[in-house]
Amino acid sequence: MQEAAGVFERSGSALRYRMAGPEDGPVVVLGAGRWLDHRMWDQQLPALWEAGYRTLTWDLPTPRPRGRRAFGRGRFARRVSARPPDAVPDVSVPVESVPIDQVRTYPAPVVKENLTVRGLAEALLELADRLRAHRQLALVGHSLGAEVAQEAAFLRPERVAGLVVVAAGCLTLPRRPWPMSWTVPVHRWANLAALAFASRSDAHIRHGAARAAGVGAATQTHAYTAMERFDKSRLTQVWRAGVAAVHPEPDYRIDQPLLLVRGEYDRTSRLGRQARRWLDRDPRAEYEVVDRAGYLANLDNPQAFNRLLLEFLTARHPVPRTRWRRYRAG
Repeated sequence: MQEAAGVFERSGSALRYRMAGPEDGPVVVLGAGRWLDHRMWDQQLPALWEAGYRTLTWDLPTPRPRGRRAFGRGRFARRVSARPPDAVPDVSVPVESVPIDQVRTYPAPVVKENLTVRGLAEALLELADRLRAHRQLALVGHSLGAEVAQEAAFLRPERVAGLVVVAAGCLTLPRRPWPMSWTVPVHRWANLAALAFASRSDAHIRHGAARAAGVGAATQTHAYTAMERFDKSRLTQVWRAGVAAVHPEPDYRIDQPLLLVRGEYDRTSRLGRQARRWLDRDPRAEYEVVDRAGYLANLDNPQAFNRLLLEFLTARHPVPRTRWRRYRAG
């Protein structure tokens, strides 16, 4: 099993990634949800590797902490780096990856990040090219990760073999003919979302998001722990990126196989409200509801989620039998 990890940067967009699994297996890209990290897929990865797939998981790196002044606020006060002394040196990965056993902590992005869903999608596609991934990818994403997957399919449909959208709305559905929908631009909605966060503390945001993340205590704890690495400004930045990503495309259709997945008790995402319109628009779309699961359906009920995921991949992005036999024998 080949493993590599690092941070990839492109034009102000940074992705923290990890690639593992059979070296010649079809590539499945798994994007983490809003405010979460790659660990949310830990219960799916062994099943994918066992089936012969190679996985590329990605999330957003933790922003570099700003240096703090040691004494006072004077102009000439000495700055002390917030970077821990045992941290791995910063590694930007434009061409090659870093062996996983050499990466104890993922490096933070070197550039000033301009976080947009389109920028992340472009970075993801270039990363896959530079990692010499297979020509076509199966894109799996939750929330923000699903929005990036949709944008990647919109930009380069020839690179996408199939899409799995978990707990996320559609970026390209035409707007409903309501006055507010047409008169308020998308970027204004993003600004309003940022204002809604302004009156809340970061702890309040984390607690509310964790309670809505799932029906199980373990899922809620996982969500809260993952969000602890982000401060309030970063939480707001990620939220705005998702809200501002919507761009209605009346004549657009997703031609690739598409699986929409929602937890039975998910009241957080827009997928439940948009599923019917999405199915009517895209002829190759399928819709599944995971029993006894909430917003993070893959964590609340991993067995049911894995079954749906593998059934879809086996039918739409299968592993060649020769590769699967060679991997099993090894």
